[in-house]
Amino acid sequence: MYVDKKKIKPLVLENIRNQGVVLLSNHKKFIKEFKKNFSKLLSKIKILDDETKGLYEILKNEDLYDIIITNFKNGYKIKRIMPHKKVLVIDNKENFDFKYIIIDEFVSKPVKKVVFYNAMYSLTKVIADEKESIYYINSLEDEISELNNNICKTLDKNFDDMDKLKKELFSFVNYNYSCELNSSIDFIEEKIDRYENYNMKFTLNDNKKIDAETFVSELNDIDFERVDLLKYKLGKFTIFLNNAYAKECIEFYEQKEYIASMFNDLYQNLNRLYRFEILSIIFKDFSDFINNLALKDLQKASNKEMFLDSLIVIVDDLINWIDIIFFLKSTDNVNYLDASFASSCEQIKEIFKDKEVIL
Repeated sequence: MYVDKKKIKPLVLENIRNQGVVLLSNHKKFIKEFKKNFSKLLSKIKILDDETKGLYEILKNEDLYDIIITNFKNGYKIKRIMPHKKVLVIDNKENFDFKYIIIDEFVSKPVKKVVFYNAMYSLTKVIADEKESIYYINSLEDEISELNNNICKTLDKNFDDMDKLKKELFSFVNYNYSCELNSSIDFIEEKIDRYENYNMKFTLNDNKKIDAETFVSELNDIDFERVDLLKYKLGKFTIFLNNAYAKECIEFYEQKEYIASMFNDLYQNLNRLYRFEILSIIFKDFSDFINNLALKDLQKASNKEMFLDSLIVIVDDLINWIDIIFFLKSTDNVNYLDASFASSCEQIKEIFKDKEVIL
């Protein structure tokens, strides 16, 4: 049987290096088995073996911990008090109530290594992405603040020679523009390299393919609950799209956030699963594109109609895709529609460009 553990383990170790992880459990046998099975992670995981004192420790020092691994009872309690924390529940299946899906990840006992690493990968990746976004935003704010300070200092100088002022300002602006341009080029090249590397890793190389049956065997129960919920939302979304043909353009435009939110949901759900990183990026980019659409983009009746036609095709394909992979398990490559979804999203973007589109 194909197992992704060897590939996921280094990714988890890489993600977890700047994250705080704690195991909260008073079950000595479980802790002993955990130490034995996940020895390479122990240097990154703090173990609290007194649940009462441990809960107090987590509440008192919550900034130190990003992920809490515990049983369902403790996990639900922590999630109610600190909803921003990521909680991985490890418990017997009968102790988990799926009505309370606020828990981030669930692994049933006895613990399968591959399922545990998949769950840890999902959580550590989400946290790594969040921290990267916060760092990027803070860096931008610092750059803007520094730029404003430099402009103020330049303008406060008493220049007798206006030509000197012009030259200094021109030099200053040109320098910052060059830095910004070079930074943008580096960023774009990095994104292209990243995309190509992942594409090579998961799509082009037949040796990297994984069949649906194997892939699904590595998921946990909470993953299926999320998939069920996503399929239900897509069904309601289909009804909305079909009804949207009769809506006035302004009314339809006012509901574009709902459309964007559906593709953001796809991004959030797929981003949790090892194997769909490229697809999740595609849907995140498409969600941002929809959010940025202007009213004038939809005012042409043909634009709106083609937009809806294309969205309905994508959603129908997504519902079939979910059935084939997660329920029928009848494909030998779970990434078989990645390129098709990417192409469909790009075709929709072309609708709003000033040229004829062949759909």
